Amino acid sequence: MGGRGTGLTATGGLPLVDAHVHLWSRRDDGMTWLDELDPRVPRVSTVHTLESAVVDVELEAIVAVESAPGECATRRLLERAADSPWPVAVVGSVDLNAPDASDVLDRLRAVGGELLRGIRLTASSRDDWTSSTSRAVGAARLDDRGLVVEILTSRRLLDAVWAFADRSPQVMVVIDHLGGVADGSGDDRDWRAGMARLAALPNTVVKLSGWRTPEPAGIDRAFRHLVAEFGVARVVVGSDWPMCASVGTYAETMTATAHLLSWLPLDQRRRMFSANAHALYRPRSTGRTSHRPMVGRTTDPRAPFQERP
Repeated sequence: MGGRGTGLTATGGLPLVDAHVHLWSRRDDGMTWLDELDPRVPRVSTVHTLESAVVDVELEAIVAVESAPGECATRRLLERAADSPWPVAVVGSVDLNAPDASDVLDRLRAVGGELLRGIRLTASSRDDWTSSTSRAVGAARLDDRGLVVEILTSRRLLDAVWAFADRSPQVMVVIDHLGGVADGSGDDRDWRAGMARLAALPNTVVKLSGWRTPEPAGIDRAFRHLVAEFGVARVVVGSDWPMCASVGTYAETMTATAHLLSWLPLDQRRRMFSANAHALYRPRSTGRTSHRPMVGRTTDPRAPFQERP
C-alpha cells in the first residue's frame, strides 16, 4: 500500500515496514495520560487516520504497539489492527507474572489469530524484575508461541535489560526507542556502553523509533553507534506515530530517519526499513488488505526473509 504523492521521497524510495505505530482513543480505559501530551498529537489514532497521514511513503506493513496495559487493551488493539489496509503485526500487553498469563495469551490468540506477534514489557528497577520476568517468559512459552518480547526502557536500566535478555536466549528481545537515548543528559557514555553490551547478545534487536520526541543531542552519532554494534541485520525502523506528530508530519519523521541512515549502502538500508521487520514480526494480511489494490511496488511479505535477524 503506497502512500499518497508521487515521489515516495520520505524514505529515499525504499519500501517501509513501520515497526512502531499506536492505535488508540482517549475514550479507552487507561488513556488519560494522553491529556498531558502536546495538543498536536491526535487523541484518536486509527488505521484510517494513519492512511491519511502517510504521504510519499511506500508503506508495506505496520507493527501496532500497545499503549495501555492489560488483556482488554490488547483485545481492542487487535480488533483495530484487523481493519488495517496493510499487513499488520500486533505487540500487546500481558502481565506475564499473573497466574493465568498462558490463558490470557490463548484468549488473545483466539481473538487476533496470527496478528499477535509480541508482548511489550517495561523495564523496572525492582530487584527481582530480571529473574521474575525471565521465569514468566519461560512459563508462558513465548518462544513456542512465536512471540517476541519488546522492552521499553530508560538508559539507566540497560543493565537490567541485558540481564533479562541474557537469561532468556530462547526469545528475540526488541529494545524500543534506541534504548532510551533521549532520556538522559548530553553525556551518552553510559548509554553507548549499555547498548554495546546488549548488542553482544545474539537475541537482541534495536528499534530506531521515538527519537524525535524529544530529539537528543548527537542523534547522528547514536544511529551510527547502534548500526555498528547491532549490525544491519538487527535494526528495525519505526515512526512512533502519532507521538511524532508533535514535531511534524509522518513523512517528515521518515525523511529525518532516512537522512540519518543515508551513509549506508542501499541494500543495507532496505534491510533496516523493511526486510528485518518482515522477518522478525511476520505481518499478516487482514480481510481489508486482501480487498484493496496495492499501489506502487508490491512484495510478498514472507519472502525471501524467512529467517530471523
